[in-house]
Amino acid sequence: MRWVVVLCAALVSTAAAQASPKNSCALVTVEDAVAVVGPTAVKQIDTGKNCVYGAAGQKLHLAVAADSGPHAKDGMEMPKLMVSKYGGTVKDEPGVGAGAYSTTIKGAQTVYVFKRGTAVSISAATDANTPFPDMLDKLRAIAKKTLGRL
Repeated sequence: MRWVVVLCAALVSTAAAQASPKNSCALVTVEDAVAVVGPTAVKQIDTGKNCVYGAAGQKLHLAVAADSGPHAKDGMEMPKLMVSKYGGTVKDEPGVGAGAYSTTIKGAQTVYVFKRGTAVSISAATDANTPFPDMLDKLRAIAKKTLGRL
């Protein structure tokens, strides 16, 4: 009987941990942001669900959003439709993780991942209308680390 109670408690704890919201700044750290923003990257916004890193004098930002709500997986599909509608590109990213994909539109590139009930978007955006050539590679690397933290 004792083992049954312990096992049930462990299952409930695991389910609660998987359903609990993740802090975006814990999923993508300032150390991760340095690869995108540069060595002077600092956290500029932390609302828990959203996190933005930047650096003084730069127009490049790294934005992270995490959603653990009941419709997180469904919400992850919306950007595919919107980016395609407005002339951007959508690409599956199987090397990042199951169901991962990236989008590019004007000066913004984003990688989307989903694991254990949490959808995460990791975006690099600039005021320029042209994305940086190696930015998606950097975002892919950060996305892989993020999946390991979920």
